[in-house]
Amino acid sequence: MATMEVVLRRAWVEKLLGGRSAASRITATNDAQDYRLRALPNEEILFWRKRIDNSRVSRKPDRGTRRAAFGLLTAAGLCVIAVLAMLAPGSYSRMAGYEIHALEQERARLLNERKLLEVEQARLASVGRLETLARRWRFVDPRPGQSIHLHAPPAADGALAWNPPNR
Repeated sequence: MATMEVVLRRAWVEKLLGGRSAASRITATNDAQDYRLRALPNEEILFWRKRIDNSRVSRKPDRGTRRAAFGLLTAAGLCVIAVLAMLAPGSYSRMAGYEIHALEQERARLLNERKLLEVEQARLASVGRLETLARRWRFVDPRPGQSIHLHAPPAADGALAWNPPNR
């Protein structure tokens, strides 16, 4: 089977030679073909391409694909849960370590604050300062008749409070 090029070339050569004999045509074509490349394999085959429109075609649903996709998602979810379960104890212990460290720092800060408060209390409750405050606010010792001493209730009575008789 000849391609269109071969047919046209033969027609052109015949037109040039003007209907001469086959031998003269062979020598003329041999002279022209001395400088040409040889033919490619399967050069005479011609492929026709037809445009196909598949825009209206819908794919038949495949139930196995959906089942496989859900199975894959389930397996991936289980793998994620397993990895998180393996990492959880380490992360909890690390977080507990951070919390213990923070509590130790809080304890040290509170102990320092307690020491400062004890020093401040000792300074404020010193005998010299209390005497100065007593003089400033004019505090005096009570006279002997101004103070009332409470007596302990009798043990056999069982009463919790003792009211002295009115004077």
